[in-house]
Amino acid sequence: MEDDKIIHEFEKGFNRSSKIMEYKLGIDAARLLNTLIYKHNYWLNENRMIDINGKQGFYITISNLQMETNLKPYAISKALKKLKEERLIEVHKIGLPAVNHYVVNGEAINKYEKAHVKDYEEWIKVLSEDAKTDRKRFSTQSIAENQPAALIVPQSAKNSTTGELNSSPLVCEYSTVTNNKSTKNKITNNNTNRINAVELEIDLFDNVDELTEAITNLKEDTSDEQESHSILYNLLIKLVPAFGSFRESPIDSKLIDRICEYSLDPNDIAFKILSNAKSINASKKDVRFGNLFVGLEEKNINREQLILATA
Repeated sequence: MEDDKIIHEFEKGFNRSSKIMEYKLGIDAARLLNTLIYKHNYWLNENRMIDINGKQGFYITISNLQMETNLKPYAISKALKKLKEERLIEVHKIGLPAVNHYVVNGEAINKYEKAHVKDYEEWIKVLSEDAKTDRKRFSTQSIAENQPAALIVPQSAKNSTTGELNSSPLVCEYSTVTNNKSTKNKITNNNTNRINAVELEIDLFDNVDELTEAITNLKEDTSDEQESHSILYNLLIKLVPAFGSFRESPIDSKLIDRICEYSLDPNDIAFKILSNAKSINASKKDVRFGNLFVGLEEKNINREQLILATA
């Protein structure tokens, strides 16, 4: 009945990406790629692209990508890694502080999709056969009531050779406290911290690759641990503008060395530290060096318990 139809109005726009890309790359990577394509076209129309080694690129923060895709920073990082591995995009760190700039390879994207059409069609074929089996099993009831929702082919796609819907580009442009042991370095007034962070337009999660590498080197370095330690400390200090005048205390040193004992993946450690740094810059945590490490101990304990439970 007409009155039973569901009319859903998209109050804040919607995300859509290629079904072939979702199948081959995963939904997160496909959604992120579609957003980067849209951003490429947007800045191209605005005549504000940046020349990067002879190619056209643009700048967008991790925070903006979060708003556009609804993905968490960790999911964005994994998706970017996948897109880079498939050579569909390039990521370049430019400026001081270094921030991510993106080059989208349109030719590679089109070739990639065409190369995997058959794989997608075979997958759809298998699902169709599964659907037929289900219909036979539930032949005493109507198909509409019993066919699994995941296997229903939309009416608008029935005439398509691949059974996929034609996707349209995005049309909406969105506007761009835990207590821990005190350390020697502490600032009680956070106003300067917050102002500096805004003025520098720091998008902390652009530093995830560099921070992950520094943590990995610290955990694996057996030749010159002091150098790896110093590199990581200097990197951590830069995450919070108010840390600028800090000097490393023995307690600070122990917090960094403790990282080597964690069974956590360096990337997970980096994201937790960056999340804490963001909270400090937003005055949600006191300006203490130790607050960068809040929650790491708990995450490590949970991981080790999980490992024991599955062993």
